[in-house]
Amino acid sequence: MPNGARAQVGWIWKGSRTGHTIMAEKKAGKLVFIDPQTQSIKNHDEFVADVKARPRYAFWAFRVDNRELDKEMIKLIMKESKR
Repeated sequence: MPNGARAQVGWIWKGSRTGHTIMAEKKAGKLVFIDPQTQSIKNHDEFVADVKARPRYAFWAFRVDNRELDKEMIKLIMKESKR
């Protein structure tokens, strides 16, 4: 991934039917993992340590910075402000 590239990373918790998704961004040649829900930011080593502490199953990742938004999907997930 080039610098500035962003990806969505997701997984299912091992032994569970639930999962989580976060963002990853490459900055200055290094991956940074950002969890918007918890507002935590981890470097690669911290993320790997976290994975070892709480095992995950069925990882996936895909780049998102080089995609176009589906304008039809926006209509389904956003509501017009009444202001």
